[in-house]
This record gives sequence, structure tokens and C-alpha cells, in this order.
Amino acid sequence: MNGILKYYEEYDEDKRLFKSNVNKLEFMTTIEKLNSIIKLGDKIIELGAGTGNYSFYYNDKGHEVMALDIVPKHIEIIEQKIKEKNSEKIKTYLGSATDLSDFSDESFDIVLCLGPMYHLTSVEDQVNCIKESRRVLKKDGILAIAYINKHYILANTMLNNNYLKESFIEKTLVNGVMKSGDEDNFWVESNYFTPKEIEEFVDKIGFEKVSNIATDGIGRLFSEKVNSFSEKEFEIFKGYHLVSCEDESLLGYSNHGLYIVKKS
Repeated sequence: MNGILKYYEEYDEDKRLFKSNVNKLEFMTTIEKLNSIIKLGDKIIELGAGTGNYSFYYNDKGHEVMALDIVPKHIEIIEQKIKEKNSEKIKTYLGSATDLSDFSDESFDIVLCLGPMYHLTSVEDQVNCIKESRRVLKKDGILAIAYINKHYILANTMLNNNYLKESFIEKTLVNGVMKSGDEDNFWVESNYFTPKEIEEFVDKIGFEKVSNIATDGIGRLFSEKVNSFSEKEFEIFKGYHLVSCEDESLLGYSNHGLYIVKKS
């Protein structure tokens, strides 16, 4: 956990979702799909809120939002933005997505878990995160979980970073976990699922599938080309992406996935 905190204290998370066409796809796709589900007046908690890009988006749409993150720097940035924007409907909480004990049962309509599952490397923490999300959700509440796809990691990393090794393939496919001291780790402590694995893992905790979405689609596999698009070209590509990103045959190509479920 110390390695993760150090990484995000130094990394500019605030600009990540907007610094290129490919990065924009993740944000655009997430809000496009969630906007068809989230209703006016829904109360939202965002776990792993980062610097609050989604939290402020939904605040601007009139929602009451609780932005939770484990990185002190992120909470400081959100609180500064709240002052600058006078965003009275956003509250902050410094803490872990695995322990929501300060929040009452069935107190939120929507839980956005758009980052924690990237870095929860123990099964116990993963289960606690999903169970706690379910506990604080109201009846029929919606949980949106972002995850990183094993197949994208394998394809992209082996091709671009010389990780074409049987040990790396096996570790990624079988365990899906990279610890900070692992020989094959190319990032911080991280956790990966296939689209099928995230569905099986979450559903057994008490949820029903709404949709599983390839939030980047094929964009990151062709990032140099996509980032070179003109504004008009990108709009055409985005249109194709939005109509294809729920196609099950394409889910495995996406770097990020978004699994949306309803509390059962």
C-alpha cells in the first residue's frame, strides 16, 4: 500500500482522463453509460475518487456526492476545487474502499468504484470492497466497477515492453496480481480480471449484471493513430466505439472495463 500511496502522491491523476483522445474515451464512455442509469436526485458515493473528475461531473448535474480516496493529496485537491467552485453538494472522506463503516446501511443510490479494484491485490480486500459497496447501497442500487483487463495487459505489455515470457503470461492469467517486489511487475501493486472473471466474482456477492463495457475499446491498442485524429475524425471513431463497446466479442481488447450491476 505504501508503494501505491507514493505513486499517486507523485502522479498527476487530475489530467489523466483528458490528456489525449484515448484517455478521453474512458471518461466519455463511462459517463455515457452511467447517464442512462443514474436518475435525478440519486445520492452517489465515489470510491477511489482520485482528484474528483467524476464527482464534480455529477455534482454539476445536481447530485449529492461523497468523494472517498485513500491518497491525502487527492483529497486536498478535491477540497481546493470545492472552495474554488463553491460545490456545496460534494463532501470528502479520506479512507479505504474496503472499510465504509462510517457510512450507514442503504445510504446511497449509486456506488462508483472506478479505481480501487486496480490495486486491491488480496482476495479479502477485494471481497470487502464489494461487500461494503453492497451494504451502503439502497435496494436496487447500482454499483459501477472499473477493472483492468488481463488480455489487454498481456497483449500490450508483451508487444511493447519485452515481457514475452511464459512466467509473465502465466502469472497474469492465473493470479492476475502483481506485487511491488515481483520480477515481472511493470507498474505498482495491481490486480487484473478478465471480463468473465469480474462478472463471476461480483455476482456471487449479491448483484445482478446490468452491463459489461469496454471503456477504451480498441482505442489503446491503436493509441498513436487515435491520438492523431482530427476533432471530426475522433467524433466519428467515438460514435463507432460507443455502439460497439458492449459487444462481448470486443471486451477482451480493452484496457479498462466497466462492470455495472444492480443490488439483488
